[in-house]
Amino acid sequence: MTENNIKINSSRLKDISFGMRVLLVEDDPIIQQQLKVFLLRFFAHIDTANNGVEALKLYEKDKYDLIITDLSMPQMGGIELSIHVKEMDTDQYIIVVSAHFESDKLIDLLNIGVGGFIIKPVDFTLVIKQLTKICQVISNRNELKYLNKILENKNKELQESNIQYQSALNESMNLKKQL
Repeated sequence: MTENNIKINSSRLKDISFGMRVLLVEDDPIIQQQLKVFLLRFFAHIDTANNGVEALKLYEKDKYDLIITDLSMPQMGGIELSIHVKEMDTDQYIIVVSAHFESDKLIDLLNIGVGGFIIKPVDFTLVIKQLTKICQVISNRNELKYLNKILENKNKELQESNIQYQSALNESMNLKKQL
């Protein structure tokens, strides 16, 4: 990827990730801090957890657009965390970070519905590219939800207006019959 493409993807990611909430789950404090500093270039709100147990507690309190989790952590790893999160919200977007990707774990993660993978050591150019794709999907989904809500409200308004017009028409017909 050329430097120009990196700038374009970075700019695009900033545009589409505005307002998105991220939960970063990483047990290594140095990697957690590096990822958080990097992600703050694109996301305004990032919560962090040191393991899956802490992440679940945060997830139960707040809604996140994206979860980025390490695979291997004490107490609860990324696979178990992903299972619990997907049980609560099948539409939740999750990216797993790991230094090792054995095929059986990869298959488990795909079956759970994890949407992306980042391999350690982290290549931030590839991360920008992957985040751009995932955040575009999240942004599109959020926009569709918003537009759907507007349509539902307009539909209710039209139904209420239709009821009022039908009532007025019936009343008019009754008055005509009486004359």
